Amino acid sequence: MIEVQELQKQFGNVNALDGISFSVSESALCGFIGANGAGKTTTMRILATLEHPTSGQAFINGYDVIRKPNEVRREIGYMPDYYGTYPDMIVAEYLDFFARAYRLVGHKRQHRILEIGDFTDLTPLLQRPVEGLSKGQKQRLSLARALLSDPSVLILDEPAAGLDPRARRELRELLKMLAQQGKVIFISSHILSELADLVEQIVIIDNGKIRYAGSVDAVDTLSNSEVQGTPYALELATSDTDARKFLLERPSVLAVTGEYSLLHLRLNEEVEAVEETIASMIGAGIRLRQFYRRRDHLEDVFMAVTSEDRN
Repeated sequence: MIEVQELQKQFGNVNALDGISFSVSESALCGFIGANGAGKTTTMRILATLEHPTSGQAFINGYDVIRKPNEVRREIGYMPDYYGTYPDMIVAEYLDFFARAYRLVGHKRQHRILEIGDFTDLTPLLQRPVEGLSKGQKQRLSLARALLSDPSVLILDEPAAGLDPRARRELRELLKMLAQQGKVIFISSHILSELADLVEQIVIIDNGKIRYAGSVDAVDTLSNSEVQGTPYALELATSDTDARKFLLERPSVLAVTGEYSLLHLRLNEEVEAVEETIASMIGAGIRLRQFYRRRDHLEDVFMAVTSEDRN
C-alpha cells in the first residue's frame, strides 16, 4: 500500500506540494488526477525515491521512502512520464539490460523476459530496434521494464499520454489484468475520461494540495454537495435534434450535454423533476429508450473541488 503524510516539497519559493496526505489501499487501482503542474509528477518521483521531500513522510508497503530507499525500490515498478531509449538497442537487449539491473540471472532472467514479453504482447517485437517502435509500443515496453522485478506496487506517470485510441484501450486492459493479480496501481492522468471506468480510488491534487482522496463510489456523495443538480442519462429511440432544445426549456433541467441519441442531464434535487421531465417528453412525442441515474463524470467532480480557490 501507499501512505503519504504531510508531504511538502519546495523548489525555491515555489511550494510544489503543500503538506499533502492520502493513502492507497492494498490491491487497489487508484487514479491520481490533476492539471499539468498540479504536483503529480513531484509526488510520484518522491514515492519512487527519486526526489527528497522538504518535509513529511511517505511509505510503500510500510517502508519509509527516505530511510529505506533500497527496500522501497524492491517493492515498486516506476514508469515515468517520458520515455528514454538507448541507441542501436533492440527490444530484447533493452529488457535484458534492465533484468540484469534487477539482478535476475541465467534461466530465470530469460524466462522473465519471455513471460513479460507475452503479457505485454511484445514477443513479436523482441528483435526490433527500440527507436523504431511506435508510441504505443514504446509505452508497452516501458511498462514491461517496470514489471520485470514483479513489483507489488506500480507507479505510472501519465502512461496514456499521446497514445491513439487502440493503444489506450490495450493499456487499460493490461492495467486491469495487473490489478486482478493483486498489485497496487497508482496512475496519474490529466485526461479524466481515461480513468473514469478504470480506477476504484481517486486522489485529486490542485496547486500542490489534495482536494479529494477516497473511493470512486463516494464521489456521488461528494458531487451531490459540490456540483449543482443530479446527473441522469437519457437515450432516445431515434436521434432527435429538437430534444436538447426542448429539455433546456424545462425549469427542472439545469444542463444538457451530449448529442444525437444519448444525452446527459442535470436535474434539480426534487424527485418530481424526474417524473415531470419524462412526462413532458412523452407528451411532446419524444420517444425514450432509457432514462437512468448516472454516476458523475470525474470531470464534474474535478471542476467542482478545484474551483474553490479560484472563485
